[in-house]
Amino acid sequence: MLLNIIGFQIGWFACVLGAAYGYPLLGPLVALPVIGLHLMRQADRSTEIALMVFVTLIGSTYDQTLMWFGLVGYSASIWSLDLLPIWMITLWLLFATTLNVSLKWLQGRYLIAAVFGFIGGPLAYWGGAKLGAINWLQHFELLLALAIGWAILMPVLAWLAAYFGTFARKEVAHV
Repeated sequence: MLLNIIGFQIGWFACVLGAAYGYPLLGPLVALPVIGLHLMRQADRSTEIALMVFVTLIGSTYDQTLMWFGLVGYSASIWSLDLLPIWMITLWLLFATTLNVSLKWLQGRYLIAAVFGFIGGPLAYWGGAKLGAINWLQHFELLLALAIGWAILMPVLAWLAAYFGTFARKEVAHV
């Protein structure tokens, strides 16, 4: 669990600080080995990859929607500034690695997951903004969207992790 927390934090800071200082590929380059190490430690890699893809699609769609509504902007990208930068997509991949390890305790505790998301989601974005990677374009509206969005996202993601975990255990049992 400690390795999962440390790996996530290293990847998070690499993504955020890389973007803040104009190196949007730094985070993904640092995060890929962290993600690879996480996958090497999984008994059922294909199920974990499927979870990571679902989480990344859901999270990236959420963040892209915040951009389209003009609530948030990002400092650095390797493509159009109208599209979510690769380092933010990478953050979703990294976050997915925590759902069955360091955040596994949220599975089945959906009210706690909602409160955790309501508080933790906005704090993570605020940290990114303070470090210079995120531009808060609509302060109150963004804070409200983040709190409500993450209060919904976190229980959904915890449920998805539990669902994929159950699927992985059934697969292993049948082998």
